[in-house]
Amino acid sequence: YRGAMNEQCLTLAEAMKESGYATFMTGKWHLGMKYRSQWPLQRGFERFYGTLDGATNFFYPEFPRGITLNNTPVQNHVSTTNRRYYTTDAFTDYAIQFLKKEKNHDDRSFFLYLAYTAPHWPLHAHQEEVLKYIGKYKKGWDQLRQERYQRQKEIGLIQSNWNLSDRSHVEWDSLSEEKKEEMDLRMAYYAAMVDRMDQNIGKLVEALKAMGKYENTLILFLSDNGACQEGGRLGGKANPFNTDEWERSYGINLSYGEVWANASNTPFRKFKHYIHAGGISTPFIAHWPASIKETGGWYRDPAYLIDILPTFLELSEGSYPDVRNGNKLKPITGVSLVPAFQNNPLNRELPLYWEHEDNAAIMKGKWKLVGSNVSIPEGLQSDKWELYDLEKDLTETHDLSGQYPEIVEALSHEWSTWADQVGVYPKPTERKATQ
Repeated sequence: YRGAMNEQCLTLAEAMKESGYATFMTGKWHLGMKYRSQWPLQRGFERFYGTLDGATNFFYPEFPRGITLNNTPVQNHVSTTNRRYYTTDAFTDYAIQFLKKEKNHDDRSFFLYLAYTAPHWPLHAHQEEVLKYIGKYKKGWDQLRQERYQRQKEIGLIQSNWNLSDRSHVEWDSLSEEKKEEMDLRMAYYAAMVDRMDQNIGKLVEALKAMGKYENTLILFLSDNGACQEGGRLGGKANPFNTDEWERSYGINLSYGEVWANASNTPFRKFKHYIHAGGISTPFIAHWPASIKETGGWYRDPAYLIDILPTFLELSEGSYPDVRNGNKLKPITGVSLVPAFQNNPLNRELPLYWEHEDNAAIMKGKWKLVGSNVSIPEGLQSDKWELYDLEKDLTETHDLSGQYPEIVEALSHEWSTWADQVGVYPKPTERKATQ
């Protein structure tokens, strides 16, 4: 709700810098931009190229959503490829540039945080990629969700007895042919953005190989907080067939809509902003040829973002200080993921907790207590809690709160105790918008 990090936390960059690592970042910051003290170089990064805000035009990044190099705003954007300037390309190429300079100078171990804005809105993509996908999604979101659901069961990602969540609002076959053309095009742009990001990740991997860094580099890949439903059910009023808009941005200024986000979140409910599975479940891949061996199957111990710091501290043999710049730091509450790299259990002792934009949850063992608009500024709305048995119902389609009121009460009390400890309340009445 502050819109910026506080002074009682340690960033990954600050922790790795103390361990002697080079620290680089390219891409989206969105952790404070009003004061220079909030910028990446002041929070542990040695080099930075990206946007301080939460989103930007991919082809024409402009104030106030512009591009910054280290601590200096970039006025003229020069393409790093043989195509027109595009942020996904530039973020990758500057990351590679930072790594090459380090190798040629000090050749320290490095921490690179590469935060692509793709496929966040606005939907901007190179036409070479867009043309690959136009017409690919004319089958519609209903058929696509069923296909993805069946595929997820076939590869063992989900259990066969977990239900597919309900469709979000609009049936594909109820649309006019013109609307189907538009929605297919929106999804084509979204897919094109992912395609170009994938190409750039491959480019970075090839650069690591050329530098002799690939085998002993831990690569963590994860996506953002659930598919984005911003822009309305069908993605807003922007006309993707407006040729002037295409000429300017090569894309659509809003999003692909809640209906496509529902497909992206298959098989889960809800979206970004929420704490149901569709708002917090993210792919997470750890790749490290020198230390992680393929074991087959899926690793299923739950983990979340706050586990990354203790993981990095263990791997770098770093320590976590009590004080930063005279401010007492909050203790680490995550656990190291290093055991998972050897296919061992995490043995987490504490539950997982969440609170975001009045939505909240606690996950303890097989139980998940979750609610939308449950943690409003006026106080906890305990009648809005839902309870799910994640062993039988990871897709959260059978609310058991009425059947197990004693479990709801106990978990609600644990959540409230945690909320008091971390400062969920009091809440501001006016919020800074998030992206």
